[in-house]
Amino acid sequence: MLQLTFEPPQHGWLIVRLDLEDSFLEFVASDAPSNPIHELADALRSVADGYPAEVWWHLEPAGYFFSFEPRGDEITLTVLSSEDSEIEGRREIVVHSGGRAEVLLPFWQALRQFESFQVDEPHWPPLEDLDWKEFGELLRS
Repeated sequence: MLQLTFEPPQHGWLIVRLDLEDSFLEFVASDAPSNPIHELADALRSVADGYPAEVWWHLEPAGYFFSFEPRGDEITLTVLSSEDSEIEGRREIVVHSGGRAEVLLPFWQALRQFESFQVDEPHWPPLEDLDWKEFGELLRS
């Protein structure tokens, strides 16, 4: 079972928790230089359309990367880390594969949770307006 949860962001920092059956990862990500919440929404759309995507969670200077690779009806999530957020220094933390509902829907649910925080600057850029029903159906199809 995969579960992603967030704590309400504070001054540009977001606590992220990823629970993958035998693995648990918790970190505090920054909204600069890129917004990983927006990246996650974009990545889910891409993966649902059959394209690989990646989300960079910047820890200043370290980083985590969630790499999504669709292969037919299965999606592989690879979590990588890097001490300086550079590609060359990445190391694999965990790999998880499953169907669309098993992999993508927990991320959609996490975005819904984030939206419920109703955050605004200076804490975090607001999440773009999404048609949540349509977005959820796209991920399920």
